[in-house]
Amino acid sequence: MELKIDSRLCAVPDSEMRLPGLDAARTRDLNAMREGRTLRIRIPATPSSNALLGFASDPHALQKFNLSPHTAEVTDHGTPLFRGSVRLLEVSPEGFLVEIREGGIDWAKRAATADLAALDVSYFALLDATTIMESWEEKLPVVFLPIHRDDYLPQNSSSDFMPMIRALSIDDYHPFLHLRTLIDTLFKKTGYALKSKFMDSAFFRSLYISGAYRTRHSRNADNRMGFLAGRISEATAQADSEGRVYTDVYRPFSTIGNFVETATPRQLNDEGKEIPDLKNNGNCFKIIDGQIAYQPLVDTVAQFEFYLKYYTGHRIVDREHLAGFDTIFTGRGVKVRFTIPNRYIDHRAKLTDNHLYQIFVFNHREGNTYRLSYTLNGQSYTDEEFTTRTHPFGTLRNEIPTDPQLLLLNAQGNWVPYLEDWALYDGFVEERGETLVEFRIRSDSQQLSADKPYFFNRMFFEGADPDTKLTLTRDCTLKVLFTDIPGYGQEIRFRDVAQIDSTQLSLLESVAQMFNLRFYTQDEARTVYIEPYDDFYLHKEPIDWRDKVVLTEPIRREDRSSEEQEYQQFEYRPGRGAVARFNLKEDTTLGRWRYHSPSYASLMGTHKHPNPLFEATLSSKGHFWNARSASVLEIGDRDAFDNEEETRSSRIVVYDGMKELPEGEQWNYPTLGRKYPYAWFHDAEQHRTLCFEDRDGARGLNRYHQRALDERSHLERITLTLRLSPAEFAQLKTDHDQIPNLRSVFLVATGNGTIRATLRKTEAYAPQSRTVVATFDRIAQD
Repeated sequence: MELKIDSRLCAVPDSEMRLPGLDAARTRDLNAMREGRTLRIRIPATPSSNALLGFASDPHALQKFNLSPHTAEVTDHGTPLFRGSVRLLEVSPEGFLVEIREGGIDWAKRAATADLAALDVSYFALLDATTIMESWEEKLPVVFLPIHRDDYLPQNSSSDFMPMIRALSIDDYHPFLHLRTLIDTLFKKTGYALKSKFMDSAFFRSLYISGAYRTRHSRNADNRMGFLAGRISEATAQADSEGRVYTDVYRPFSTIGNFVETATPRQLNDEGKEIPDLKNNGNCFKIIDGQIAYQPLVDTVAQFEFYLKYYTGHRIVDREHLAGFDTIFTGRGVKVRFTIPNRYIDHRAKLTDNHLYQIFVFNHREGNTYRLSYTLNGQSYTDEEFTTRTHPFGTLRNEIPTDPQLLLLNAQGNWVPYLEDWALYDGFVEERGETLVEFRIRSDSQQLSADKPYFFNRMFFEGADPDTKLTLTRDCTLKVLFTDIPGYGQEIRFRDVAQIDSTQLSLLESVAQMFNLRFYTQDEARTVYIEPYDDFYLHKEPIDWRDKVVLTEPIRREDRSSEEQEYQQFEYRPGRGAVARFNLKEDTTLGRWRYHSPSYASLMGTHKHPNPLFEATLSSKGHFWNARSASVLEIGDRDAFDNEEETRSSRIVVYDGMKELPEGEQWNYPTLGRKYPYAWFHDAEQHRTLCFEDRDGARGLNRYHQRALDERSHLERITLTLRLSPAEFAQLKTDHDQIPNLRSVFLVATGNGTIRATLRKTEAYAPQSRTVVATFDRIAQD
């Protein structure tokens, strides 16, 4: 045995040195990984030792040993057994007592104190429609997914026969962070490489966790100078030659005047009803020379939220969308465009008898001649010729035509199929009509001055044909927001969307709890191996240690279940909002699974394994009239005091990419089409779930825990003595399929047969006697 301090040989004591043992708890307990191991050695008081330790025996020595860093290493015939930092604890006539500390795992120590935002993943974007849309396909570290905030408000309303269109905006999307990117960055920041077949899988790479914005909301500022303004009456204007309507009171035409008209509390509208929620704290909302403006009491940074509900005249463009006022400019470069979907039903797939239809020929050109062909009672028929974009077509009583086709008369005088888009709508459908639109948008944050009022006269609507009417309803509102949440068009970086109240270690603990992960760190190689329990151990070729067992020493056998409680309960953080109501209605707990040990040796009671970070999440449909089948994540709690704060609760979901909607449905922001970004925590229809329990025909995450719990309930723990050379003991800290280590499966002799087991821990190792007491956990036979 040799001891070196700062690479210089030092005398060693004559008594047997015992090296600290190993503990497999460091593969499953992330906090245990932060703890180091220590070895205390009393060095003989020789002149060379005294000099090596900075003449520690001399109280007048100029340089104390502990005032500078030192390292020590214990070896046996050149084999490193223990190394770390060294400090001097005691000086006595018997010698010098030093302590060598092998530090905890570096990445675990750093992750325990750093928050998620400190990962500083490389990411930069503008919070706008393009960024949201590109995140769905570009495999970026941040994806914006549609959400529904839990509330009591109806999602559809209408004053005519067609439901209102609720146009989506950036606030209908929430940032979700790519889990694998977060974990990769965590280890790279600390200089470690990650190796994991499980985390390389397509399933794990589809996992995302909910991000969070900063939530500074100054209630004091709101109480001093906040406002919410509304309308007293409706206002109507016609678009100019550019298809625009303005909110400028000084324009002579194509203007609706001020967007809102009053912020005076308890103000009545022109129908004699009180306008709800109006406020004007500090009289900061003003009307100056007929124009609405905001002038805070002190310089401040704030946003404005515009809630719009208006009727737009529309023109049917094609089967997917309508032309109307679909673009809004609120000022300061914030120009938002959405799509007004065509909600009229195309009946070509299924006609009825005794019904009047209207043929619409999209992309009609002057001079074209058309006619409709169809099949009736097995015979082919054609309707009358027409040369217009629209034309009526009626069916007779008890006669249902099938396979309608539009024919075009070509230049050669032949009737050929019309290859462009066309439709068969109900007979009452006209090319032009009126649509009710609801929309909410936040401006970007801006510096507002107490000396200069901010006017809202630059706002305008566009996208419609000239002379199209726009009518603002009485429901429109405008308010100021004192918040740090990014607004439309603002720059965002990773830190802006990762304001999660969690350490990096807590994230790893949460993921480990879900999938029963084991961690093995090879510090010298700066490599971390992570796998679920079932795949963690290298047991293709078990290590045969039967000849290492000292059968003359006592062998102790214990029932592993004797230290386990009879119930093991795995669950997420308590659900709120839609999840809480679901649990109450169904008398269940979404995401919870309980394992019952069959062993009568187990302790009474339940050991709970709550997830440190994540909540269970439900999805729901029917929130968008034109995309009724779209399933979106339910966020928040309508009964909470601050529902916006509830959206910060952490969630984990699988992002499944773009999902196609049924025929006749379409997504409308930021892109028009049949596909929308789909994510799930629990997918009952496809029988997939992140719940711990089996639910709706889907196997839960209990599949990652079942084997380990069965082994703890049925199998035993064995403590015995091994005879190992110092080199063999040192190898237990390596990671190699063919070298015994903490990931190996061993064949162990018990004096009463051979068992397969994993190494749980060793006691202190005695290099001179080459023996160590070790505890093994028996595992199931494959």
